[in-house]
Amino acid sequence: PTYLFTITNTGSLTATGVVMTGFSTPYTYAGGAFPGTNGTCTNTILPGASCVIEVQFAPLSAGVFLDAIDIAYNNGIT
Repeated sequence: PTYLFTITNTGSLTATGVVMTGFSTPYTYAGGAFPGTNGTCTNTILPGASCVIEVQFAPLSAGVFLDAIDIAYNNGIT
């Protein structure tokens, strides 16, 4: 199955250089690449804007699979 996740920039500054990593097999982006086949995210998210990533879950065996999506970005503040 595939799942859509909404990412929202709740801040007042533009998020640039957005990179989403952290998950591994059996989780992948649907279609094989960021943001997924039906995803809308790019490497920039404007203040108050939202976008979607599409993640596919395809385990090869039964079991419990835990993972996380890490989101890194630059908002111009050091």
